[in-house]
Amino acid sequence: MGQPVLILGAGSWGTALALALARNGRRVYLWDIDAEHIARLRHDGANQRHLPGFPFPDSITPIDRLLPLPEGVEDLILVVPCEALRGLLEELHNGGAAP
Repeated sequence: MGQPVLILGAGSWGTALALALARNGRRVYLWDIDAEHIARLRHDGANQRHLPGFPFPDSITPIDRLLPLPEGVEDLILVVPCEALRGLLEELHNGGAAP
């Protein structure tokens, strides 16, 4: 399996990217700020809210904690709304502490 990647944002676009990367042999971690949404992704094994009908392969793991990064992750793909981008980057810069 290829280098793991972390996708930040589990909406329709983040989920579509996760599916494409997983189908191309990557281990994918899918994070979202909404812990309830992540719990639903885990339970359903799919993103029924934003991309119904596309089940997750075993190589996609929804996670509710941003930091510490999952083992081996060096690549981050940010797929969050523009208004959330600054806060997310500040959180990453501060090591997970609130900005």
